[in-house]
Amino acid sequence: MLWEYWQVWRTPVSLPYVKPMGFLHESIAMRARAKRCQTAWHEHYQHCQHSILQAIQLAEEQNKTQQKTALILGAGHLHDIPLEYLSQKFQQVVLVDLLFSQEARRQLKRFANIELVEQDVTENLQTIYQGELESAQQLTPPQGYLTEDIGLVVSLNLITQLPLLPAKYLIKHFGFTLQQAQEISQTLIQQHLAYLRRFECPVCLIADRNIEEFDRHNHYIDGYNPWWEVEPPEAQESWQWLLAPYGEISRNRCQIHQVGVSYFQGNGELD
Repeated sequence: MLWEYWQVWRTPVSLPYVKPMGFLHESIAMRARAKRCQTAWHEHYQHCQHSILQAIQLAEEQNKTQQKTALILGAGHLHDIPLEYLSQKFQQVVLVDLLFSQEARRQLKRFANIELVEQDVTENLQTIYQGELESAQQLTPPQGYLTEDIGLVVSLNLITQLPLLPAKYLIKHFGFTLQQAQEISQTLIQQHLAYLRRFECPVCLIADRNIEEFDRHNHYIDGYNPWWEVEPPEAQESWQWLLAPYGEISRNRCQIHQVGVSYFQGNGELD
């Protein structure tokens, strides 16, 4: 607990809604869980890095590496990103998230061509923070980067997370109904998919496909689809991620995420 309080104080935040909407707390809590569950999460990290390496190969086949930018959305704490290889293959690597820890910033000091960008990829959080339901129609790449300059886009364990805190915030602070929260959650997911398809380069979408909980006898307890009834792209690869081993959320319960990877082109056609 003391470590988490210390991280709240020392983590730099530039976007005004990150703290009041709970994103800073959530980020620090996930970092703490990652430390506790390091062994259980290692295989998931390896799968993510392998998937990104596969996507880099697709970009190489289309000559979209050396003179291009790799865009990683939802970069987070960097554990699941092959930074060294990305830095070697692309002219520029842009890591995008709402905030980055001091540890992540220090880790990147040795890479001259990797940049951190604090940005809301939904372009909706400012209006949601004010209790409004306006939706951006044309999401844009990070400021200063043109769509045609980007040779690879990775959405990393992000798309199903986009609605969670906004929906909770709107219900708690503005009295939104569950139906209203579901509608804006679906919109955020659908817009992210449309955004990814705008790029004329290989896209790698890594995301939860299903979440289940089991007891110590491996009996199914509960589960849900994290896509808010939106149809996800077909997954070419998948694996299980033991997000919460026994004792993490409950002494007699674990939570397993089925993670899937979709590779597709900016025109929306799957490879």
